[in-house]
Amino acid sequence: MAWVFARRKQQPPLPDEALIRLMTDLLDPPDDVPFANYELFEELFFADWSRVLVAVRHPDPRVRRFAASHAWRDDLRFLLTDPDPQVAAAAAASIAEQDRLMEPADLPGQHCHAFWWVLQRPLSQALAEQVAASDDVEAIQYIINNPTLPPDIVEMLSHHPEAGVRARVAGRADLIAERVAALAADPDPAVRAVVATRTGLTGEQIDALAADPDDAVRTAIATHAYVSEGERAILAGEADLDPQEAVRWARSENPRLRRRAAQRPELPSDTVALLAADPDAAVRANLALYHPGAPGELLLSCFLENRDRTKLLSLPQFPESGLSRLADHADPVVRLLVARDPDADPAVIAHLTTDPHQSVRKAMARCPRLPSDRITALLNDAELAADAAANPSLDWRTVVEAL
Repeated sequence: MAWVFARRKQQPPLPDEALIRLMTDLLDPPDDVPFANYELFEELFFADWSRVLVAVRHPDPRVRRFAASHAWRDDLRFLLTDPDPQVAAAAAASIAEQDRLMEPADLPGQHCHAFWWVLQRPLSQALAEQVAASDDVEAIQYIINNPTLPPDIVEMLSHHPEAGVRARVAGRADLIAERVAALAADPDPAVRAVVATRTGLTGEQIDALAADPDDAVRTAIATHAYVSEGERAILAGEADLDPQEAVRWARSENPRLRRRAAQRPELPSDTVALLAADPDAAVRANLALYHPGAPGELLLSCFLENRDRTKLLSLPQFPESGLSRLADHADPVVRLLVARDPDADPAVIAHLTTDPHQSVRKAMARCPRLPSDRITALLNDAELAADAAANPSLDWRTVVEAL
């Protein structure tokens, strides 16, 4: 059920009008649906929590009652004055429940919706100690993000044997200075790399991390420590990057600034050439994706690096000529590009109709540069007949005569 309600990648959210109709239908599901209405609403909300914001304004008070048991505290205030007394009472009860400290008895015995829901709530000392002392690393990492985690548990987890746990602790904004200093000297580079992304590091800590033997740590400190407050605001999306400032950023030693600069579509040609040869792969990828003047070869190289392939192929400057040289590439997705080459040797296209990968065979069967005799032959191939029949170069007169 969660799979049915889930929002797919790159799929826009359902419009509010559609959600309202869906929620109305869920109130009284058909008899052959093996779920109660409250279970359907739980799955609907769990798949996308923003849907609760639609539910709290639904015209049917029964839907608003379901929303009252799922919405966060700030959204529930809207329901405290609901004209339906049952909705208002449910909202008040939900706020009181959300303020209640979670105890060990509240935590289900296995991972489920309710398990993670409890660990997001205010944690009692007893429950925090229980989770922290368990072998459930996933749950431990989860509670580290909880702002109500007691300081002594944060301190204890900063010494946890799992580096992933210590790294999660290193990302907490409320760490005391002594704990930051200890984590900055952690034996695991993954922990030190997280510390290197923090603000407020001392000069000595910055210098030590900049000289770290691990490349990821040095990169992290270089891309986060040497950034002004104004630059941080731009990187966080709180302010816009001026075109002239973008040119300066494109020449910065900080790859974070260069990555952001590469997203500006109005960069001059000399700056585009500079960024196209940038040693940082993310800089080159951003330029390829966002700048209309990015060289076609740059787009192809980013494609070969398996970066945003679908979007790159949709760009008008993606190259076509010369792609047949990729006919022997190990990646079948790359071999598919040969069909886009207007100058591809027909013999190469014909050879790829026997490619080990089905998607390549089918693409070549539809390619208009496939030799006519091979197209006709594929009409008798059970797998590729439909693709060959869709080939725009198919000579139907010859086929009809043969029949």
